Amino acid sequence: MDAQRALLDSLMGLNRDGDRPDDDATMDFRHPRVCKPYLCGLCPRELFQNTRLDLGTCKSLHLPTLRSAYEEQKSALDFGYERELSNELSRLLADVEKKIARAQRRLAEDGEDNQTRTQILQLTQDMQDAAVQAEKATKDGDPDRSLRMMEKMEILKRKRRELLTQSNAGVSNGVDNVNQKLRVCDVCGAFLSIFDSERRLADHFGGKVHVGYVQIRRKLKELMEKKNEEKTEEKQEKEVKRRQARSRSRRREERPRNRREERDRDEDRERRRERDRSRSRSRGRDRERRSSRHRRRSASALARLCRMQHPMQCATQ
Repeated sequence: MDAQRALLDSLMGLNRDGDRPDDDATMDFRHPRVCKPYLCGLCPRELFQNTRLDLGTCKSLHLPTLRSAYEEQKSALDFGYERELSNELSRLLADVEKKIARAQRRLAEDGEDNQTRTQILQLTQDMQDAAVQAEKATKDGDPDRSLRMMEKMEILKRKRRELLTQSNAGVSNGVDNVNQKLRVCDVCGAFLSIFDSERRLADHFGGKVHVGYVQIRRKLKELMEKKNEEKTEEKQEKEVKRRQARSRSRRREERPRNRREERDRDEDRERRRERDRSRSRSRGRDRERRSSRHRRRSASALARLCRMQHPMQCATQ
């Protein structure tokens, strides 16, 4: 009965019968009783139920209606839920990576020549160190560094896998050394044997533990990619703002220069007008002088003509 009541509470809310109107946990996804990882798409406590890795039942509310409300609002506001989930998933992944490294180190201790074994052990130790650093980065709230350490572990894992492949090529067909026929699942850390049947392998890859770690890795990758995209967008926005600020600064610097240039142009125009006016006055004076000389010359010529034609009259005048 309690399990059925809990299921109904999860699906329909605590106020499903209308007798608890004051319980706002069913109305607001920000309420402390609401499971924030569930809102982000993955509650780790649901992954390993009834397995050796069971984290216990999640006591917070899992309501699809609140998840939908969160999906609608998360683009406008940063609630920090995805960042918290990323830190928790990084911690879980760091734990399983340490387990994988220990299992691989165990297999590396048997059936290898000294040089190859030394190389494999060194790679295993490097993987262990990277796992510790990834866990520390997660605790320090640095998911980017944690992701880099995870990527480093993947590179080391590939190198180690290549050495193991080369080493296994020289192993005899006998089955006396079982460890040489084992390999470690690089997702969940379980031991797998080449003698396992297809059904056994299918059960493993479809099991809760393996599928749970697949979901953890996929969700963490999704969150990291989203964070990187947001950082890229933020960087681009900052660059646009810097360019706009530089443009405004240039415009502010250009305004006085433009005003000076405008004043210079005005002064040049005024000087040209003054020169034009000066030339115009000079031409007017020249015309006046020429006109005056012409009048004097005309009067003198008329006087001479008068004296020549009428000497007596001009003399009396």
